[in-house]
Formats: sequence, structure tokens, C-alpha cells
Amino acid sequence: MRKLKSACLFLFGLALSTSFAAPIAVTSAVGQVGKELVTSRKVQISNFYDRWSLLPADKRQVIAEADFLSWQVTLGSEEYQAQISSLLLEWMVSAEAVSLDTQGKPEAELQAEAEAFVQSLKGNVSFKAMEVEVAEVKRIIRIKDLSQKFLKIKLEAVDSKISEAQARQYYQAQKQNLAGVPFESIKPMILQRLAQESQMSRLKDWFEILKRKYRVQSFGNPQK
Repeated sequence: MRKLKSACLFLFGLALSTSFAAPIAVTSAVGQVGKELVTSRKVQISNFYDRWSLLPADKRQVIAEADFLSWQVTLGSEEYQAQISSLLLEWMVSAEAVSLDTQGKPEAELQAEAEAFVQSLKGNVSFKAMEVEVAEVKRIIRIKDLSQKFLKIKLEAVDSKISEAQARQYYQAQKQNLAGVPFESIKPMILQRLAQESQMSRLKDWFEILKRKYRVQSFGNPQK
């Protein structure tokens, strides 16, 4: 699932990295999906949850202040813009998932995960100052869950079968860079690469359709 998400976010030029910075403003509107405003507060919570969810289960219980501060992103940075793009993507895909009655995690599971997240960070001064509610975390988790599930369904439905003729054409075009390796030896690798490229190309076209359907807007990267 992480590999799937990474591939999709790559289409939007996303590249997450750790940044050590002071907490950023939490009230700016940074984008819109349909009638829903996406704020910098939601972007922050989304980022914190992503970082937290990547930790092993036994490392999530209590997050130290220094570790939490390392999750912050600098307002106006490329990473912050990447976070905005990521959340807008997830929001519009989850909207499509809801419209097609895609089933996500049960409410009880979402509630438990949101409570665990807030509990593990409540000892941090910076996090406490944000007064994050379980309900808003739960909503963001739901959006991410539906987005991931629907992207998986969409990828599985994409016909990315590559013919041997296409693979041979690619081999001939790249032959001078392949150090004389026979076609049959690298045929599986070529087929896999071309299939992945086909999937990503079709997803990119689909994203553009969704952006128009849900009137997705990015208000830019606020500098203050």
C-alpha cells in the first residue's frame, strides 16, 4: 500500500522529507475540493498522522517533544507544498470513493486509531497548543483510508497489459544502453516497467478528470 501511494504522489511531484522547524500557522486556507476548504491546520494534522502511522506499533505510544518537532514542515517550503498537494489528492480521491460507495475502515477502528494518535502526542507542548480534537483526526484518517483503498481498486482495474512487440520496440530503442544483454534475459523487467508506466499515465489522466469534477483548487503556498 505504501508503494502504491508513493507512485501516485510521484505524479504530483511529491517528495516528503524530515524538517526541523518551528510550528507553522494553522489557520490559512490552502486549497479547496468541491465545497470543502482545506486549511493549513488540516495539512499539519495530515502530516503528523502520516509520520506517526509509519512508526512501528511499539514506537507510537509516546512521542517525545524533539521527535514531534522534527515532523514539522516550514511554511513556504517545497515540502509544505508537497503536503498540500498530497492532501488535496487524497481528498478528491476519497470524494470519488464515497460517491461510488467504497467501503473503508469501520467507525470503531477509525475512532480507536484517532484516539491512539491524540493520546500519544498529548504530552507535547507544541501539539497541545493546537488543541487537536479526536473527531478531526478521525475524519482525516477516513479520507486517507478511502483514498488508498480506491486507488488500489483503480489500479487493479487499469488494463496495463504490454505486448511482446511493445517490449521488443522498447528493447531496440534502449539496446545501446543495455551492454549487449539479450532481450529474453530482461524481457520480464521491460514488461513490468512498461506496465507500471502505462498505469501511472492512465492514473494521471484520471486525476485530471477528478480535479475538474471536484473543482480542485490550490491557493498556492502561503509565505506567512
